Amino acid sequence: MIWLLLLALDPFWVTKPVKDWTDVQIASLLSNSPWGTLAEDTVGGTMGAIPVYLASAKPIRLAEQELRRRKSMELDPELEDLLSQKVLIVAIPIQNLAAFADSGESKSMEEQSFMVLGRKKVKAAGHLPPTPTDPTLRLVFPRPDLVGQKELRFELYLPGVTGNYRNARLDPRKMLFEGELTY
Repeated sequence: MIWLLLLALDPFWVTKPVKDWTDVQIASLLSNSPWGTLAEDTVGGTMGAIPVYLASAKPIRLAEQELRRRKSMELDPELEDLLSQKVLIVAIPIQNLAAFADSGESKSMEEQSFMVLGRKKVKAAGHLPPTPTDPTLRLVFPRPDLVGQKELRFELYLPGVTGNYRNARLDPRKMLFEGELTY
């Protein structure tokens, strides 16, 4: 019975100001929310589950901004420029930064990472590699029209990750923040 009451409550990103979000709440926003999920390996398991989230979505931008504020870090100018454009940015925390030194691995990632809407596959248009100060890979895709879409899927090739291939699924119908669809 209590769990039914908990389900009826609005999530923290609706009820609390960003500065009051805890680190645990922010981590859950990045991995278990309308804008973030855990990517599965290509056979449907969670071998080495990896968070995948939409860095271009407003609540995620606010969460990352708050994390930078807490750590006294500046926003990378290249990322700031991308966030001002009409693109969809998928972010993936990466443990093995050395894998991005291999140009072949980066090329494979660019050629084998897709956004999938229905039957349409769209190749990543570019990326920002992870760095020691921001160990997050950011893949850039053309901004799709998600109105009426039931699923937004990503097929990803991730350098330095065991098994390399991951799939992530999000439901655009749930991506509402402050009354607007945001992604």
